[in-house]
Amino acid sequence: MLPQTMAEPRDDPAFLSVVDRILAALVSRDDPAEVYLVHIDNWFDHKWLAYSGYGVVPFYTSNGGALKEHRQDRLTFPPFTPNRVVAQYLFCRVTGGGYEEQAMPYLIHRRDRQRSSKDLHRRVVDFSHSAQFVWYSSGSISSRRGSILAYSVREGDVGGWYAGFKDRDGWRLDQVKGLDRNTVGSLMVAPYVSPR
Repeated sequence: MLPQTMAEPRDDPAFLSVVDRILAALVSRDDPAEVYLVHIDNWFDHKWLAYSGYGVVPFYTSNGGALKEHRQDRLTFPPFTPNRVVAQYLFCRVTGGGYEEQAMPYLIHRRDRQRSSKDLHRRVVDFSHSAQFVWYSSGSISSRRGSILAYSVREGDVGGWYAGFKDRDGWRLDQVKGLDRNTVGSLMVAPYVSPR
């Protein structure tokens, strides 16, 4: 069995099929030991790619500081607030090459709110040595928009990219960041189609 998305009432099955095809292509290409899927409430944009959160920058001439948006050299998990995380799933590779859903020993996104500064140190490479992480948006029926954020870890190397989609007589690629547009397009036409 290949990892696949889980439909919620507000999700367009056609958009989830696009996500499933991309996911199948990534898993076939990279053969990760673990696949993490995170369903995020509503569409999100490219600014979440490599975004780590806010941290305090001290002012040495006064007693205060200011908040500053941070992007780390080493990818950290995007700091989605707990109320935006619809669900989190883990699929692990099993004997024979398939994947099986398993309970998550550690959540990517904690259920309780944390200070944003804690997110600055939650590095993806520290979570797994061989994994594919995919965040995908919900609410695609009404918004007619969808988004995917993908991070991969392989032998200490971490990479990430973002793709946004719009439904214009079918789901079409809109904005891409961190990966060549043609590469994302080729992932979208992978032969696997999820059974919905």
